[in-house]
Amino acid sequence: MVRSTSTLLAIVASLGFQQFASAIPISGLDRGVIAYGLTTRDIEAQKPEAPSEVLSRRGDAASPETRGEELLEMHQKAIKTNIADSTTSPDKKDATGFDASDPLKRPLVFPETMYGGVHSITKIALPDWRVIAAEWEAVRDLSKDDMGGFEPSGRARRVKLQQSHDRNIVEGVYAEDGDFIALSTADPSRADKDVPVFELVWQSFADVAGDRVNNLRAIYLTDLASDEFRKAAGLNYEDAKQDKDKKVTWEIKNNPRPKRFQRFVGVEPVSGMLMMLMNHHQKLGNKEVTKIITMPAKGSKDLSKVTVALVLEDAK
Repeated sequence: MVRSTSTLLAIVASLGFQQFASAIPISGLDRGVIAYGLTTRDIEAQKPEAPSEVLSRRGDAASPETRGEELLEMHQKAIKTNIADSTTSPDKKDATGFDASDPLKRPLVFPETMYGGVHSITKIALPDWRVIAAEWEAVRDLSKDDMGGFEPSGRARRVKLQQSHDRNIVEGVYAEDGDFIALSTADPSRADKDVPVFELVWQSFADVAGDRVNNLRAIYLTDLASDEFRKAAGLNYEDAKQDKDKKVTWEIKNNPRPKRFQRFVGVEPVSGMLMMLMNHHQKLGNKEVTKIITMPAKGSKDLSKVTVALVLEDAK
């Protein structure tokens, strides 16, 4: 679980240069499931949550909506002030930390994916991922209208970053035209501490799409099972008086109640995707998330498994 913080610097440090929380063991891993949260050992040892750790509707420094608001502001600052993108280096000694006086003062340098925790990379061409890829099962119920006119292209590659043959770190489908990312597995407990999961996602995407990364229009997080995300989604569904088995679109533009959108941005894995968009905003053509679509899995009535789509537009 990403720990609550009261300062912008701590938020950036926890999201940008430390490992995300470990993965929850869940069923259905043969389909590939994004699993962020606590390990079984952590769950067994966990004490009841202290009041300060419980997600709430309060707009204090510990709330996910406050963290989300600050992260969105950082993203806008990176775009408006043309902050340099993050880069990579084959030499881990080149990796940089955050500037304590200004987290956005200088670009980060990440080690390349083959360093550290990633021992092998598997790439599989998918002539039409809508027929072959398991992720399509979780994405196909999001219509063109849901996605603001966007429809994912067919040609893609599956990229799997592995610690060993049966221990995946990140697995997803990346469009060769650069228009979408569909993640199915991300296990931060196995990643190198200097290369957070969102950076592994970026490097995989850039490897497939090349100079077409600026076509990115959507990021799909398929069958997300995260206790922190479930709590945030539960608050939003209750606030909006929505049934928890319904697909809902959350928008930020012209929204008199932006805290619901900010609440989603303030929890993993959405916050990690915002970090990726911020760290590489120039190459992406300055994209911002304008819609978040939540679609509970069929038969689910408690938001325990949800497919999440982030819809991107060019920043104005």
